[in-house]
Amino acid sequence: MTTTTSPDAFSTDAWMRRFVQSAQAAKGGLTSLDQ
Repeated sequence: MTTTTSPDAFSTDAWMRRFVQSAQAAKGGLTSLDQ
């Protein structure tokens, strides 16, 4: 995967950040329910 300085790259980066945050939040929620 290559990183390019294009609007598309920034949009993808922002989307990935949101996706990762959502995944971490979901993981945290599951962990809380698990304990």
